[in-house]
Amino acid sequence: MKGITFITIAIVLTMSMGALFAGDRALVSDDRTTFGSAALRFGNCGMVGGDDADGPALEWPYGSRINYLYQGALWFGGTVHRRNADGVHLFWRHWPPEDEMDLVTEEDSCWNPELHPAIDTLTSVGFDGDRDIMEMLPAYNPVEESALGELFTQYNADDHTTMNYFNILGYDDDGDGAIDEDPPGRIMGWDNLNDNYCFNLPYDDDGDGEIDEDGGYAGMETGLGFYYDISPFGTDVERHWGSTTGSSNHFPLGIAVEQRTYAWNVRSLADAVILHFRITNIGGETINDYALSYYFDADVGPIEWGSEAVYDDVSSYNLDYDFPYSYDADHDNGITPGYVAVKALGESSASTVCFTWNRGDGPDDRNPRDLTPTGSLTSNEKYWLQTGRNPETDNYTSLVENPNFQLDDPRETRFLYGVYGDDFDLEPYEIRDFYVAIFLANSEFGLINAVENLQAFYESGFDLSIFDGDPSVPAILNARAQEDGQSIRVNWFTATLPDSLYLCYKQAEEPATEWQNLILDPGTDSYLIEGLAEETDYNVKVAVVYDDVYLHSPIVTLNTNDFYNADQNTAPPVEAGEISVYPNPFNPSTTIALSLPESGEVKLDVYNIRGEKVRSLLSEYRDAGRHLIRWNCCNDNGDTVASGIYFARLKSDGRSLTCKMLLLK
Repeated sequence: MKGITFITIAIVLTMSMGALFAGDRALVSDDRTTFGSAALRFGNCGMVGGDDADGPALEWPYGSRINYLYQGALWFGGTVHRRNADGVHLFWRHWPPEDEMDLVTEEDSCWNPELHPAIDTLTSVGFDGDRDIMEMLPAYNPVEESALGELFTQYNADDHTTMNYFNILGYDDDGDGAIDEDPPGRIMGWDNLNDNYCFNLPYDDDGDGEIDEDGGYAGMETGLGFYYDISPFGTDVERHWGSTTGSSNHFPLGIAVEQRTYAWNVRSLADAVILHFRITNIGGETINDYALSYYFDADVGPIEWGSEAVYDDVSSYNLDYDFPYSYDADHDNGITPGYVAVKALGESSASTVCFTWNRGDGPDDRNPRDLTPTGSLTSNEKYWLQTGRNPETDNYTSLVENPNFQLDDPRETRFLYGVYGDDFDLEPYEIRDFYVAIFLANSEFGLINAVENLQAFYESGFDLSIFDGDPSVPAILNARAQEDGQSIRVNWFTATLPDSLYLCYKQAEEPATEWQNLILDPGTDSYLIEGLAEETDYNVKVAVVYDDVYLHSPIVTLNTNDFYNADQNTAPPVEAGEISVYPNPFNPSTTIALSLPESGEVKLDVYNIRGEKVRSLLSEYRDAGRHLIRWNCCNDNGDTVASGIYFARLKSDGRSLTCKMLLLK
């Protein structure tokens, strides 16, 4: 008989909705993928990663403190016909132009059809690797604070990255018979934004009374963010951020980006993260000859080594599978064995480019309208590199043409990898999807195996069933006590079909030997546990076996008395001097019911499982009687807290009462 093997696949259910900061605080990446072995930090702008002082930007394996990234960023380049302040197209009076003011419109008397249009070659970057500048920002970012006034004050705290778990593509999460009808936030077209441009506000799209409960995303864990290279409000603010903005000119192409960050706990996908960019032209002008690129600055080594870890890295290129990758040249004597790679998925018909350069030699586009660039072949070196042209051979080397360039010369490496094509034109309000996979392995051969899995997954339409039999941690979507007080309904999700499936439960205070294991059909995703003791806490988990691998979900604890009728929206009764919570478990909010035997000062606080206070809900005088207090799962800073166990603590009339709550995501 085969022994049972236990595989650890990281599955930490967290939720961070860090607001973008006003004033002089920097824009930062503040969320992290946690479902697989690759923990990537990302935020609500066009970059991933961040300063090493904040910990690993791309940690692999998760929890190892080994870092593989400084920063990665989306670059979008293209050409547009320039307009004047009134929105009228401009043409050069002479060709070649004599100066930057040598422009006319079709309304000018000297205009004729033979005049050359004023075409701007522009690039908008999520982050410039050599200059501190970001040109893709959220709607309510610091540079818009003064221009937006009260609108900024109202929405800044809500313009954040939304994390969503097990809102699976093509799956009826809420069991109402409809699929993918209520994704996180509000569904709005870029040309019909109801004047707030804050997509992440919770919204009941399907009108069933529940918020964001049945979405539809490829990731078992999905991060969702929105940003722009143009002010969606039409302000005249030059929307770029960073210490070098004073020496740069940002002329936007007019794009809006919805970024989805996908991660999985399926073994074949656990070492990868996919960034899905939905790019919409909202600028009103056709963007011609656009290029889609990803800038990747790999810092490979233990995070505690700081800068000492990054100067001996190497970048190369796999020509057979068309992807660049980086690694530590000596693998830090075995401490850092990994290779990190980047691959555009679904772009087989496009032309691929990949350039590398030394730190400090990054391409220049500080004045992309300069007619006479000094010391350069072009005023926009970024766009030249994006479209396969080298503006300075002493600075830039093509890894596609010379993949061995850095093998004997380790350095603080970085590369720009991307695609472009002859038919790459984006009409107003046209959408372009761009998928970038970041994946890791302990060898180049391992990277090839990973990219084959990723490409197959992409070509299947993100159908997880192609990995059936592949170990995956099950997830409990919800567990709710029933009205009879003696049963619990459990709903769960398994990403891949296991060989065996068990629903396990026991009274919470009983030892592990008392687990009751119900053997269910592996395809089952819901079950009613009956015959339970009234007013009793129970532990519940779902366990699966794949061949000889055993995995189980996080344990959920709930009381058989915690029935909540969502249709009636009424609280369970609460005795005088007591406290109760409904619903419990809950998502995205819950109501705390208090019954005060007499009037007086009341304090109601929420604590996490470590005993740390996360939210003060009440600190005021209240009359005797029943009171309902809603908690929206935010801490005192307005950030949404992680999934897990919390305690509502009531202090009144010298007494202290505590009630346990479970937040599920």
